[in-house]
Amino acid sequence: MSVPVFAGPLTGWRGSLIAAIRPPAGIGFGATLHPGIVYRVGGRIRGRRKLAISRAQETRTLTFVLVASLAPALVFMIGIAATLQQDLSDLSPIRSAEANTDLLKWSSLLREDHGEFGAQPYRTAVEVRALGYMMNGERVPREGDWVREFYLLPDAGHLFHPAHRDADQMIAVHLADGVRVRFSSRALVWAWGSLQSLPGDPDGPKPLYTLERAHAQPADAREIRRYYQ
Repeated sequence: MSVPVFAGPLTGWRGSLIAAIRPPAGIGFGATLHPGIVYRVGGRIRGRRKLAISRAQETRTLTFVLVASLAPALVFMIGIAATLQQDLSDLSPIRSAEANTDLLKWSSLLREDHGEFGAQPYRTAVEVRALGYMMNGERVPREGDWVREFYLLPDAGHLFHPAHRDADQMIAVHLADGVRVRFSSRALVWAWGSLQSLPGDPDGPKPLYTLERAHAQPADAREIRRYYQ
């Protein structure tokens, strides 16, 4: 709405003429219609523009804050999803990989549950074939190094959480003479040989089982579903 600013008295036909030719509300200019009268228009439009700019700035700020706060969580979830592998701890074999070799059930190694291999006295020299994840032992080889010893675990952990190393859920694999495999941390592998049980603390840092005169080969994740449930 136009608001007249009076610089002098408004009289007679001049007031009627000015009222008749007053610019429509919202036109963004100022005009001098009489030496003594100046009309200011467009203030409402300028106010709306400032309000729109202010709201746009608030929206951009809020968007930046949301992205900055959610980015770490998003990176965390992507890192887990990209490195997470199936835990074999509670799976049970549904078939034998070889006619004369038993598939290892990881939960049977738990000492506190007195499972097949955990019961007293501990069984030794049992020929088994174990599916698990390759991990470094006391020595930490480089990726791709040829090794004849490594640890086998039922869980590989993920990017932000290393695998749990419970003594009764670790097998130290000792390959047979002349046998070497390339080391690949957290890789799914088959290892088979003579299972030996060792005395020790189930909560300790050292494996309570070994595979002696063992052999190993890479495994495919599809084999988990094929041999276990």
